[in-house]
Amino acid sequence: MKKPTIHEPCVERLDEFLGLMRARLNTSFYKYGPAETNARMQRDQGRRMLDGVAPRIEKYDTTGNTEWLVDAANFIFLEWCFPAHPEAHFRATDSHESPGAPALTILEYEALDRENGFRK
Repeated sequence: MKKPTIHEPCVERLDEFLGLMRARLNTSFYKYGPAETNARMQRDQGRRMLDGVAPRIEKYDTTGNTEWLVDAANFIFLEWCFPAHPEAHFRATDSHESPGAPALTILEYEALDRENGFRK
């Protein structure tokens, strides 16, 4: 069986999203200076780059302006690049360790339908 891949329109939007992230990171360099220096200064003040995420999600929730999602993603990216966590590392995990999706996924919904005899 062929392994599923990301749906093509999603990949196209990913490129757009990453381009928006990149453009804002470039602008931020000229407005605020090097990201690594700013991340270090945040840590020295007892803060971390992730502290910038929630306020931007709140702005998105209020306004619907997806630029706030791009900004939130940049703060997550910067934390990944310059982690404040003393034991920061990357370890691939499987679905058993995942906190899960915020709602049923389409595959879970279809499985429930099959289990209950609604689809074959």
